[in-house]
Amino acid sequence: MDFKEKVAELFTQVDTELTKEEALLMIEIPPNQDMGDYAVPCFKFAKKLKKAPAAIAADIVEKIGKIEEFEKNRKCWSLC
Repeated sequence: MDFKEKVAELFTQVDTELTKEEALLMIEIPPNQDMGDYAVPCFKFAKKLKKAPAAIAADIVEKIGKIEEFEKNRKCWSLC
């Protein structure tokens, strides 16, 4: 399974208004492995949604919920 593709797919399913291609371009690899395997910066959504990036990240995490494929493979991702 391509985990980056899965993260991009998940982002198209929540209210980010991103296409899968746009989501793929936003996904980053954090500088520290303790921060996860992938990260998506939420700063780009802050102005449009009029919320702090941390609040946006919390909303997205709640909407996405637990990702079983990631749990099985010990992959981790974060929203920052």
